Amino acid sequence: MKKILTLLFALALVFSLAACTVNTGSGNTSGEPTGTPSTAANDNSGGNADTSTVAGFISQYGLTEADINPEGFTSSELQDGNTVIYSVSTQPTNDQRLAWMNQIITKAKSLSDDGKLYDINHFYGTGGAEFDTTNLSAMSMYQISFTHNGKAICFTINASGTLDAMYSLAVLTK
Repeated sequence: MKKILTLLFALALVFSLAACTVNTGSGNTSGEPTGTPSTAANDNSGGNADTSTVAGFISQYGLTEADINPEGFTSSELQDGNTVIYSVSTQPTNDQRLAWMNQIITKAKSLSDDGKLYDINHFYGTGGAEFDTTNLSAMSMYQISFTHNGKAICFTINASGTLDAMYSLAVLTK
């Protein structure tokens, strides 16, 4: 059962990332892709950080592990070059799940060029309403976007997995 839940969790991440990877089609005829989000692992804004590690990956966005480690954190790993998977020691309560989501949201707001977070449409450049944090659900996945240092960033926040992959934070940029 645990393997099935982990597999379902992984599929949810894949589908959430698929939602973030769309070419907006800017009319470029040079043959170079445009409007396509790149994974943070390919982003050179992190200086000399080793983006193959969790610490190096998140440092590209001004984050530290202390900023985003959930309560009960035991380990983390970077998967697919843009998703941090966190393991925890005990099954978290809904309040702990919400606290972690709010921890990420608060940090993202502090990194946002305009201090605001938006829904996923902002990431694609098709408008986007300001992200509403008043009715978060502990067992849901959220995609928030913001602009940091002039770059569009999409965070997919998920706190509904199993103990060995309880929390995940996926990041895409364009």
